Amino acid sequence: MRHVVADPTRARDLLGFTATTSFRDGVAGFAGAGLRAPAVATTP
Repeated sequence: MRHVVADPTRARDLLGFTATTSFRDGVAGFAGAGLRAPAVATTP
């Protein structure tokens, strides 16, 4: 991931959303999380 730019103002104004996780804690959780297994296509 090269660049992530976000401004939560619109989410707050339109939806009343306010994050409960700090940026620092969120980034630490993201960086420390294991990688997910690749998605596997299924045939019906």
